[in-house]
Amino acid sequence: MLKTLGVLVLIAALVGAWGWYRGWFTVERSGTADAPKITFGLDKNRVKHEADAQKAKFDDAMQSLQRKIDDLKSRAKTATPEEKAKLDQAARSLEAERDVIRAKIDRLSAETDEKIADLRADIQQRLDQVAADADRALTGVER
Repeated sequence: MLKTLGVLVLIAALVGAWGWYRGWFTVERSGTADAPKITFGLDKNRVKHEADAQKAKFDDAMQSLQRKIDDLKSRAKTATPEEKAKLDQAARSLEAERDVIRAKIDRLSAETDEKIADLRADIQQRLDQVAADADRALTGVER
C-alpha cells in the first residue's frame, strides 16, 4: 500500500513538473509574512492551444496518408489483376485505419485533460504504423 502511494505521489510530481515546465500550471505567493497565501492555477487556454496545435499536426499527417492511399488507388488502375487485388486490399485496409484515426482525432478536443496525453500517444502510434504500411504497400513490400 505504501509503495502504491509512493508511486502515485511520484507520478503526480512528474505531471506537475512537466505541466509547470510547459506553462500549464502557475504557483503564486502573496499575502504577508504572517499570513502567506499560495495560489495554484491551471492555464486551460494554454493546454487547449497545445491540443489544437497537435490536432493540426495530426491533420497534416492524415493529408499525407490520404495522398498515399490515392497513389495506391491510382497504381491499382494500371496494375495487373493480381497486383490490382493486392493494391485494392491495401487501400481498403488503410482507409479503414484512417477512419479510426480520424474519429480519435475528432475526440481529442472533447476529452478531459488527463485523457488527452493517452489519446495523443495512441493517435501518433497509429499514424506512424499506418504511414509505414502505406509506404510498404507503395513499394510493393509485403507486411
